[in-house]
Amino acid sequence: MIKPKHIIWLIYVFIIVTCVACAIKKYKSSLNAPSETYTIEQAIECAILAEESGQYEYGDNGNALGILQIHPIMVREANRLLRRQEFDDLDRIDIKRSKMICFVFFVEQIRRYRLRYGKMPPIVILVGSWQSGAIETPAKKWYYKKAKKAWYKVKNGEC
Repeated sequence: MIKPKHIIWLIYVFIIVTCVACAIKKYKSSLNAPSETYTIEQAIECAILAEESGQYEYGDNGNALGILQIHPIMVREANRLLRRQEFDDLDRIDIKRSKMICFVFFVEQIRRYRLRYGKMPPIVILVGSWQSGAIETPAKKWYYKKAKKAWYKVKNGEC
């Protein structure tokens, strides 16, 4: 016959083993996670490297143009966020102006994420928002993988 004292010990051991297993899993996943410290300029470089144009100045993918493959709706969105007509469709080809459009977008995405979670978004989530269009909408898994590889390149100065 099992005594209640033994049952309590079994539950206690089960809880400890479960907590240790979760801690080990979290530790291993943190080893593979990119650093949380980054600048918006690094995030933009990461977005360029991750997928967009492969750093070709005049990348053209149908409706998207330029080094960051900016669609016309992104130009309108940047103007809406700034509350003025700062950018036009030709700015998508200009490297500096396209990076400014991306900067405006990323600042808004960081603001949204910080309002919701109270901290900076992970770099792959932020760069993924460039592909998905919003930080609340997850990007495709393949985009996250490319963003993660690109982040390591940017962080290690390989680009």
